[in-house]
Amino acid sequence: MSTTYLTIDDAPSPELGEKLDWAWTVDVQDWAIDTRADLREEIESVADQFRSPSSDIPLFHDAGTAPDLLDELLETLRTQDVAFGDPLELVAE
Repeated sequence: MSTTYLTIDDAPSPELGEKLDWAWTVDVQDWAIDTRADLREEIESVADQFRSPSSDIPLFHDAGTAPDLLDELLETLRTQDVAFGDPLELVAE
């Protein structure tokens, strides 16, 4: 399972005047996960990232091969007090 973290920063751009420009910082982590225990271990290794206030967006890709691990991942993140919300709330109307 691969995990990509995207950090969104609101950065006004001189070229765009008052328009919003987006800056993306990408931190890619490739996890070799075969069991739920492996998953919990990997999440614990980055738990501080989830506990700090940020605009981080974890993206997960497992090519649809491990839906049970995705369920476990989401549940484990919830136990780390990770909040999930509507991504459209990040975009101005």
